[in-house]
Amino acid sequence: MSDGYPPNWDELSSKIYQRDNYTCQDCGAQGGYAGDVELHAHHITPKSQGGTHEPENLITLCASCHNDQHDFQITAGNGGSGKGGIDLSPVIYTVLLPIAIVSAYVTGGVVVLFQLGDLAFVPASLLIGTLGGIVSSLIPEKTIYVGYGVPLLLIAISVVGAPVEDGAWKGALSPEYNPIRVAGVLGGFLYFIFAPLLFTLLARYDMLPSVLRL
Repeated sequence: MSDGYPPNWDELSSKIYQRDNYTCQDCGAQGGYAGDVELHAHHITPKSQGGTHEPENLITLCASCHNDQHDFQITAGNGGSGKGGIDLSPVIYTVLLPIAIVSAYVTGGVVVLFQLGDLAFVPASLLIGTLGGIVSSLIPEKTIYVGYGVPLLLIAISVVGAPVEDGAWKGALSPEYNPIRVAGVLGGFLYFIFAPLLFTLLARYDMLPSVLRL
């Protein structure tokens, strides 16, 4: 194959599609045996900037997202020529966006939970976590993994140092409650935070009940 592609490009692309489960790593659309969208193997670091054809520099994208990626790379260059400049799309799409998605879920859920009364805290945690887990099936696996993997320490800190001045959290952990109550609240809160990651892992290994899939 010409234009700087190796002779075995088709074979290499097929391996990338298989590795990514024939799923666009941007929008989640599926091709190959899993769907009908056209799939492309995209260079995370462009060839024009020294990117290689190694698997770690390749990612599966649908045709639409692939075109969007290259449009972004062109406009990010000097004078829109597509040459030079810094391509920020890998950082935006593979790191910042996943972190933003997971952070929005965790932050929004915490705000809702701490507006509720003591008795509603645990069932609300389970409900929000389950809904978050179900919705996670619409998000590419890699987005979920990176979103939880990169800021995992911050999430852990937020669990330990969550607001305890008032509301359900303080009430649930106050001395008059027994260990079972404390374990229930902590378990519900942890389930809420990590449910999307849990559901994604279960779906990955076909262990998630069909009723919990969208």
